[in-house]
Amino acid sequence: VLYRWKEEVLSSLLYQSKQSSWCFLCVECNGIKGQTTREMIKRLKKILNENVDGDNNADDRLFDYFILLGGTNDLFFSAPVEIVENLRKMIRMVRSAKDSNGNSAQCVILTIPASIGKDELAKQQTNVMIREMAEKEKIALVDLELWEGLSPSKLNEDKKKNIWDRDGIHFLPHGSNIIAEAVFQTIFKRKKRKAEEEGDT
Repeated sequence: VLYRWKEEVLSSLLYQSKQSSWCFLCVECNGIKGQTTREMIKRLKKILNENVDGDNNADDRLFDYFILLGGTNDLFFSAPVEIVENLRKMIRMVRSAKDSNGNSAQCVILTIPASIGKDELAKQQTNVMIREMAEKEKIALVDLELWEGLSPSKLNEDKKKNIWDRDGIHFLPHGSNIIAEAVFQTIFKRKKRKAEEEGDT
């Protein structure tokens, strides 16, 4: 689930990759600031229903990739196990939405990124469970918590002010662009290298 500026940057990175099949991928933004994973489930159900016909076969607008970032707002209200279970539900909802050929979107999940001046214990516990879920469900993982460009301990104050909003939790455009780069570097460039190794152009 991406904010608008992540959408634009990720689209640009995909196009610049020169990988023919990626140049035509359309990145659709469906992120809403402040929503919890419980609210995201309801919204995802509506999004998927809009892309599925009456025979339960998705039309050609079905997503190729589903990139999921959620849980930051839940930390104030929910236990890690509940957050991860909601994320799991969304992954399984996407996997159950298949096109006429029986294919579903490839899922990519992101850990909850670090914050500034906040208690990180619940977040760390949640991220441990997200990593375990990604491995169990066999889905791609972008580990934002460990991404160097988003690590407060490795950034000076000026850089922090350019990345995080005043609340120290949500991101300014530059911070969100770093997330887009992390998604691209972790998932798409790895896929490109694999395709090149296999001689798939």
